[in-house]
Amino acid sequence: MIGAGRDEDGLALGEIYGLARDLEAPRACENDIDLVDLVRLLAVGLRRDEHVDAELEPGRRMHDLVPALPGGQSPLDSSDIERFHASTVTCPFNASPRSKGLPLKSKSLILALALAAAVVLGVASSQAAPGDLDPSFGENGVVTSGPNGEAIGVAIQPDGKIVAAGSAQSDSGARFAVARYSTDGTLDASFGQEGQVTTGFGASDDNGSDVAIQADGMIVVAGTSFRNPVSQFALVRYKPGGSLDPTFGTDGKLRTAFGPTANAVANALVVEPGGKIVVAGYTADASGAEFALARYNPNGTLDTGFGTGGKVTTSFPDNAFAIGMTRQPDGKIVVAGALVNYDDPTSYPLRGFALARYKPDGSLDPAFGSGGKVTTSVGQGSAAFSVALQADGKIVAGGSALVYGPADELGGAFALVRYGTDGTLDGAFGSGGEVTTEVGTGDGSINAVALRPDGKIVVAGTSSGESGYGFALARYQPGGSLDTSFGTNGQVHTDVGTQSRADDLALQADGKIVASGFSSGFALVRYLDQQPVCVVPNVVRRSLTAANHAISVANCSVGTVKRVFSRKVKKAYVISQKPDPATRLADGAAVDLTVSKGKRPKR
Repeated sequence: MIGAGRDEDGLALGEIYGLARDLEAPRACENDIDLVDLVRLLAVGLRRDEHVDAELEPGRRMHDLVPALPGGQSPLDSSDIERFHASTVTCPFNASPRSKGLPLKSKSLILALALAAAVVLGVASSQAAPGDLDPSFGENGVVTSGPNGEAIGVAIQPDGKIVAAGSAQSDSGARFAVARYSTDGTLDASFGQEGQVTTGFGASDDNGSDVAIQADGMIVVAGTSFRNPVSQFALVRYKPGGSLDPTFGTDGKLRTAFGPTANAVANALVVEPGGKIVVAGYTADASGAEFALARYNPNGTLDTGFGTGGKVTTSFPDNAFAIGMTRQPDGKIVVAGALVNYDDPTSYPLRGFALARYKPDGSLDPAFGSGGKVTTSVGQGSAAFSVALQADGKIVAGGSALVYGPADELGGAFALVRYGTDGTLDGAFGSGGEVTTEVGTGDGSINAVALRPDGKIVVAGTSSGESGYGFALARYQPGGSLDTSFGTNGQVHTDVGTQSRADDLALQADGKIVASGFSSGFALVRYLDQQPVCVVPNVVRRSLTAANHAISVANCSVGTVKRVFSRKVKKAYVISQKPDPATRLADGAAVDLTVSKGKRPKR
């Protein structure tokens, strides 16, 4: 298998292979903090018995953007603020497209980033290794061209092009922003205007939060439209060239409210095999915050077979903010997020990971946890920001936890929790199903989780480094221990500008890792990996010769070929395949085909 050795000049064969495959084939920091970023902030840097001098912006967006909590209080009141320290506010925590929920204006805005002197993870090497920056991508693995905003979501097209989505600032406010990059990291001029597209919903701030590629090449972006009197789920669908798809919603766009007084914020997106679209986030009003989901038909209308009129809300004992989502092969939907309680002055606001699993009709799955819901407290306080599904059905949720370090200081650490198919903690993973990892020189948070076909877990997020916060990655063995063959002792820290953060990640067919986020604008970083994977191509209705080639190029192999008569598919063309297209498997995995023998001869 390619990638196990190096050539006589010391160049990793995996790098040569990857290069060959490539050839083949917010605006400025304004001290705005959003609600999801606040949760992250509480997770990665707050300290007890210290204070912050800050005040809420009194006017313009408090009613329509800030999800009110019980009693009509803001998520940050004076008692909360006085319990936390801050040193400086930096752009990693400015208005994030995920929710735009908490505009703050500071006299001397300070919010707990307590950074120690940093040690950048990773050592120089004359030979490429897993976790190294990919020199064939952008400038030594880093790309900062694109919209002036934050790339919250990223997806890889079948042709290897990279689609990043989030928001960008315009003269009339924030707008959905999408950029498409060629395999070398240059903007793809065939998409939109010189590789970029921005889309608004009129007189509102609109922030994209996740992106998915449909089987037909259409690009779907989910996010939030902030307008009076309440914020709403927002969806946009683009044609492969970047123009709006007029067959979706109204001229390619739609918005969904969850009531006349409830603010709704969308954070995650899944496109189902039949073309239906599921969006997850949260809704909040004076009674609190709870998970919120909506499912749409391929044309953008709400699917009335899901929940009530296409929508579902789920409450937990504390305020619950859904941030990540994944879909099981049986159609069940798993959503993960954070439990937050601002009312108890004796404990940290972050109460733990919150997960819910839904049946395909939107009802809670009683076979999961307690009545379809699971909560897990990690360390002194924790929150989940991402979730992924293993091939064996186990569920991996990633986020951040407050833990005590060697010097007995409380700081934010990477946190992973693995659950069995029934929602119980998986005792074979880490310590009782939980893993925490101190990253960088201080605080860190997992914002995205991806699974390799070999069972290893790749995570991306942020950690403190020499010059501030930067992209942070780690790779874990299936049992939860760090994979020391990746980066330095399983971790990598990359400074992109003075302050940066990774919000999402995607694994390419050749195993390379693409992380998206922001620095001064859209930022993407690609890392090397010597483990090519099989990403099953769609070969239905293609000739057997063409199917063989496509399967080989995708790092797969042809398995069993069954030949049957068919009146609809001509001879020597593929009728069906197994596994389904886009399935990720180990390098060289077999794809079984059913091929037409043509029409049955007449007797």
